[in-house]
Amino acid sequence: MLTAHHQLYHQHRHSSSSSSTGATSARKRVALLEQLSLHVAAVRRSKRDVRYELIVEHAASQTRWRKARSF
Repeated sequence: MLTAHHQLYHQHRHSSSSSSTGATSARKRVALLEQLSLHVAAVRRSKRDVRYELIVEHAASQTRWRKARSF
């Protein structure tokens, strides 16, 4: 599995434009993504009900967002 940094690097290396503006923008995105961590959990509640939970944490502000869905 590729990290967000590797994915952005791969996209940048294979993009048609090589402008410094694009490189700066990519560096900013990478810097932001490096501050985030993602956690995914799945809990089977019954035979036909699975609860999925996505947790995003921002390291610098110690903020956490949580989104849960059942299917």
